[in-house]
Amino acid sequence: MIPFIPQGGADVIYGGAGDDTVYIADASFFKVDGGSGHDILVWDNDGLLDLSALNESALEGFEGIDLSYNTGDLSLDFLDVLNLSDTSNTVRIDGDADNTVTLQGGGWVDSGSVVDGGETYTSYTQGQAVVQIDTDIVVVI
Repeated sequence: MIPFIPQGGADVIYGGAGDDTVYIADASFFKVDGGSGHDILVWDNDGLLDLSALNESALEGFEGIDLSYNTGDLSLDFLDVLNLSDTSNTVRIDGDADNTVTLQGGGWVDSGSVVDGGETYTSYTQGQAVVQIDTDIVVVI
């Protein structure tokens, strides 16, 4: 676990090898890179994390995003998904009914359910981008 509390400006964090969990509470950072392994970004905020508003290389090396720590929301498009992980074109989003994920840009297709570890996700695709969203989360397309 890597708690990361940006102080504004050019904050940078690089996760190492292995499976890292990085907590961020705001988006006032320059770069957060999960490194190698299966890395999770935790949005520890009640507000919106809009990945499309960030520089395309601001978040890299993450295979999952966890919204469950607060009532925060997430907005992303297919390029955000493609740029997020350095090992695949898939991102898995965990959360609950207090969270909303907005898939921007249109063209997203519901491609069915995925069950993993007792948790069910709805898989959405656009081109090569795949987003697996916890079925408890409200999804806006």
